[in-house]
Amino acid sequence: MLLSHWAVALTLGAVLGAGLLLASRSSFRTMTPDAPEHGLAFAAASLFVRMLIAVGALFAYRRLIPEGFVPFAIGVAGGFFVLYTIELMRYGKVLARSR
Repeated sequence: MLLSHWAVALTLGAVLGAGLLLASRSSFRTMTPDAPEHGLAFAAASLFVRMLIAVGALFAYRRLIPEGFVPFAIGVAGGFFVLYTIELMRYGKVLARSR
């Protein structure tokens, strides 16, 4: 099965991890000075949804494709941490923004 190949599982995991971080970033954009409580409530609710998606994807991969689970899990964590590090460096002014 193609999804059990380590490169495919790693890539899918990295895409999922990066996607979850980008979704997190966009959920905090709903916080505005006019209605911060609504933005915070949305960000908090979306946090639980993203965690359920991550846990559900890891559980499904483990149950359905156990041969590719380890590369998939490494990809999820790696994709998240790489983009998280880039964001931290941007906010710390280590990387120049192009905006």
